[in-house]
Amino acid sequence: MKVVFLTSFSTYQAGRVYNVADGFARNYLLPKGLVKLADEHTVKSVLDQQNQKKSLEAKQSAELVHELEKLNGGKISIPAKAAEGGKLYAAVSPEAIGQAIFAKFGFKLPGKLFKQLPSLKTKGQHEIVLQENGKSIKFILEL
Repeated sequence: MKVVFLTSFSTYQAGRVYNVADGFARNYLLPKGLVKLADEHTVKSVLDQQNQKKSLEAKQSAELVHELEKLNGGKISIPAKAAEGGKLYAAVSPEAIGQAIFAKFGFKLPGKLFKQLPSLKTKGQHEIVLQENGKSIKFILEL
């Protein structure tokens, strides 16, 4: 039975047409809403939805790069207590850096950029580099 997967499942990719066993499709995939029967209309609608999703992601990524341009070359200060050697009592987390960016520039970093932020444990100036859509955004973080 030919089906179109609506979501990725096991080794099957979303939006692609696969030929699966009839019982597997009828008893498992269709009741769970993972697939639709493959006909011209279904395949076309799934492809249209994927194209819309890709264009929306591209638009959001472009907007994010525009917002990050405000941050490029900027300087952010976060107050932190440190011992005499410059080592912080508590590390400055990516969440604290994100909150400082929101306080100064007014936009929140998405989760995928939080993974790029380091956890800082020493006082001083740190250069932070974020990568988005092939573009590097650099700013100075002072603790």
